[in-house]
Amino acid sequence: MRVAFRSILFCSSVPADVPGMLRKPIVRRHRECVELDISIPTPPLSSIPACCSSCYVFSEGRVADTEGPDIREAISSARFLFSMERYWEAHNVLEGLWREERGGKRRDALQAIILVAAAGVKVQMGQDSACRGGLLKRAQALSERLGLTSEARLIDMEYPFTFPEDIAGFVLSGQ
Repeated sequence: MRVAFRSILFCSSVPADVPGMLRKPIVRRHRECVELDISIPTPPLSSIPACCSSCYVFSEGRVADTEGPDIREAISSARFLFSMERYWEAHNVLEGLWREERGGKRRDALQAIILVAAAGVKVQMGQDSACRGGLLKRAQALSERLGLTSEARLIDMEYPFTFPEDIAGFVLSGQ
């Protein structure tokens, strides 16, 4: 049995030969760098090609589900990750909590934040229409259903997306 290891690398650009050398890298473009999200067959970067030696490795480790953080820690982590344009990780931090919620407004609020994070990922991957047409629209609808009608509408957000503090406040209030 082969174990997959996941690494996230931040590079100034994507070397031309990387997509052919790595198995299906996910490329997300930030304002100042490129993020490569890869799975490799062997641990600690031994199989990453030399052309990536100038990349900054953010994280690496075995892909596995782990017990998630408490709600305050998760919101704080997601806020930080949004500020760094690391929307995929923010999504992952909150998804476990969302899955644990059994319906209700708190679950809807977590889903709205996750949808904004997913929209950020889509923009980074060059899929702007999925961001505006679906994800931000759904997040806006959830926010309005919760009675959170702030002046800054989610659907009108500009990239890079900011953390939706009003929705996070709703989650933390325990309503």
